[in-house]
Amino acid sequence: MSQGFSETEVKVLSIGGSDPFGAAGIQADIKTFSALEAYGMSVLTTVTAQNSLGVYGRYDVPVDFIELQLESILGDGGINALKTGFLGRHEVIESIAEVISLLNIPKIIDPVLVNGKGEQIISNLALKAYRERLFPLASLFSPNLREAGLLLGRRLSNLTQVEQAAHELLNEGPQAVLIKGGYLEPAKGADFLLYQGKASLEGQWFFGKAIDTPNTHGSGDTLSAAISVFLARGFVLKDAVKEAKDYLQKALEAGALRQIGSGRGPLKHHV
Repeated sequence: MSQGFSETEVKVLSIGGSDPFGAAGIQADIKTFSALEAYGMSVLTTVTAQNSLGVYGRYDVPVDFIELQLESILGDGGINALKTGFLGRHEVIESIAEVISLLNIPKIIDPVLVNGKGEQIISNLALKAYRERLFPLASLFSPNLREAGLLLGRRLSNLTQVEQAAHELLNEGPQAVLIKGGYLEPAKGADFLLYQGKASLEGQWFFGKAIDTPNTHGSGDTLSAAISVFLARGFVLKDAVKEAKDYLQKALEAGALRQIGSGRGPLKHHV
């Protein structure tokens, strides 16, 4: 995808899990960075065995080796923005928070807290670490609808509840909150952004066209990765979200007719 960028190539880091099928996680992030002409780097927190039909197992990378990966990247030229994906364990969250708290760059905290069925997949101790260690560091906190509901202890079932949830999450420390509303029928293809404007809090819905496609695996990862790139390029937040949403829309449309795997397939990142 050529955006006609002429700026110096930006470097963006993804910290998260590996998807060997290539649809989500680190692989989706790297594809997104590449499609948007950024240089992508990665720190792996876990290695999974999965495909379009499900996740069959995972191997957690030792915390000291996660730290070594991160230190090796930061020790060789730095980065312009970062995003997190699946972190899993509370000790990983605490370790990463300690390092990235020293970085004066955009930090997108894109949590992976539930599975495709909406079931919690990390411990309550890890949820606590998110709140206490990562929320205060987040330039943007970007849970999906189910993750926001998990954090707040209730189901979100309409647009007003989504907006209220964003206000409550913002009060916990992030600079901005983006709730991805793909699981809510009135908000199909829509996301709600809440951030501090010049004089007061500003909220904005980003509505996209709902696309009839089974190939949505990794769409949340792709959106946050794209936002990371645009923030690294110096876009203001609301413009970065808009550009990222436009890119995601095209990637979903381009991937709608492809068939990779027998289940929920990937979108097409290079469009």
